[in-house]
Amino acid sequence: MGIDVDKVTNPKFLEALQEAEAAAVPPRLKAPHTPGPAPTGKRKGLPKMPEIRIHDHIVAFCDRNGIVPVHPDPSRKSTIRTGYPDFFCCRDGRVIAIEIKVWPNTLSKAQQYEFPRIEACGIQVHICSETEPGTALQKASNILRDFFGIDADFRIQAPVCEQEHAIER
Repeated sequence: MGIDVDKVTNPKFLEALQEAEAAAVPPRLKAPHTPGPAPTGKRKGLPKMPEIRIHDHIVAFCDRNGIVPVHPDPSRKSTIRTGYPDFFCCRDGRVIAIEIKVWPNTLSKAQQYEFPRIEACGIQVHICSETEPGTALQKASNILRDFFGIDADFRIQAPVCEQEHAIER
């Protein structure tokens, strides 16, 4: 129910309607059907470059080892649910979650709420903190190797495409 704004012909009524809607409806920070604490709407800004670099290295590690990394672009405002880990890594029907934290960042209230819920579904959630340069990446890669049973020397080789060779001839 409601008024179809496209069908309103009286300009004064349309203007009053738009002003009333703008004043009465605050921006929605969270869908009403989703549980958990509502975000504050205050974004600390884009992640620092070290965290973006760590993310890039984790994606590269996953690509080299046949792991599918599901994660949002850390350089943009997130479009996934608030409180989810940075990575859901999938391989052979198994999933593990990885959260990267660069000092002095800690878990948000939303993460403190969501991580136990994700673990209750049977998905391990690991927090890898960057205490010294390279430590978060090392922790994450070790966790992924152990979880997926990857040898330290294992690398997925890209399949050779016969069409590429045909084009080169």
